[in-house]
Amino acid sequence: MPEQTSELKTYSGNCHCGAFKFNIQIPELKSFIECNCNTCFKNGYKWIFTDISHFNIVRGDGILKKYDFGAGSMLHEFCPTCGTNVLGLPHGKNQGADVGINARTLMDVDLWALEGKPYDGTATEPAYKPQEFAGPLPPTVIENSTTFTGSCHCGNVTLAVKAKPLPSKGQTLPKIRGPGSPFAEHTEYVQECNCSICMRNGTILFYPLRPQVSILDPGNSLKAYTMGRKFQQHKFCSVCGVSIHIDKQGLPEEAAKWPDTMQSLWLEILPVNLRILDGVNWDQIVVKRSCKAEEIEPKYAVG
Repeated sequence: MPEQTSELKTYSGNCHCGAFKFNIQIPELKSFIECNCNTCFKNGYKWIFTDISHFNIVRGDGILKKYDFGAGSMLHEFCPTCGTNVLGLPHGKNQGADVGINARTLMDVDLWALEGKPYDGTATEPAYKPQEFAGPLPPTVIENSTTFTGSCHCGNVTLAVKAKPLPSKGQTLPKIRGPGSPFAEHTEYVQECNCSICMRNGTILFYPLRPQVSILDPGNSLKAYTMGRKFQQHKFCSVCGVSIHIDKQGLPEEAAKWPDTMQSLWLEILPVNLRILDGVNWDQIVVKRSCKAEEIEPKYAVG
């Protein structure tokens, strides 16, 4: 008897700016693979793999930028305009007919409702050596602070952050000061947001003030992506595609109702992707999930 196969469904996906669109045919999506190697963790990849014959490019063939490193087991491809990490093509000793898709790029999929299956990529790749931060440390003085350093994956962008204590399990989450700002006074606030850009970037953000952060980018590798209401820039490394931070360029319309002190404070916040920092105890910190996708108007759509 012929082998029984699961019925295939068609899923559509795209980078955030929509320059690259595709669809895939796979069984109903119920899980994804979470690899803990350094590049997968920094990008927050949620992998699904399928035969390349079930992957169809709708728009943007050839526009994705390629990033290769280390043992060269997979060629990572991301959008050079918005920084969305879209796919991976196994090559070298792992070359075959499969394509890896970052499930974060799929439309109308609730990733938080799916099962994440861990994969120990640190056991198979050469040990990753972080790029050391060689610049001046943030000068601000903060009680009980910890200075973290980190980088994008290729090391072209490095940074140091003098952070207030990160929220730990068993603690009461910090009280948020004012509307439109997840800034907390004595403890950093850490959140994962399901809005269209944060979900695609895989960022886990926390919200230091500008004097708490020092960034080195000697090769001008940082690229800014602005979308929607255009009051902030999402910055990523143009070489490896890792999201670094958000730079606020102005106030949203609703800020007109905020007190002047909150408007000034909001502009001083420099959200940083916690994933790129070394030495974070991920087993102990509390990451708040924020369902911003339901609040944002207009709703995200790609033509």
